[in-house]
Amino acid sequence: MAKITKPNKKGIPPTSKDSSKNLEKIASNELVDLNFKVSPEFKKEFQIYSLQNDFKTYVSFLKTCFQYYKDNN
Repeated sequence: MAKITKPNKKGIPPTSKDSSKNLEKIASNELVDLNFKVSPEFKKEFQIYSLQNDFKTYVSFLKTCFQYYKDNN
C-alpha cells in the first residue's frame, strides 16, 4: 500500500536572511498597530469628542487620555 503524503500547509521556512530581521528594534518614532475592539457607540463617541476638542489625531487623544490616567492613579 502506498503512503499518502499531505501537502505542507505552512509553506517553505524563511531563510536565515529573512528571519534575521525579527531581532531588529522598531524606531521609536515609527507607529505600530495597537489593535483592540470597541463597541460602535464607544467608537463614535471617542471620535466626536476627539474632534470637538481639537485633537489632531485619535492617537494624540488616546495618548493624552493614557497620560492623564497614569498621572492620576
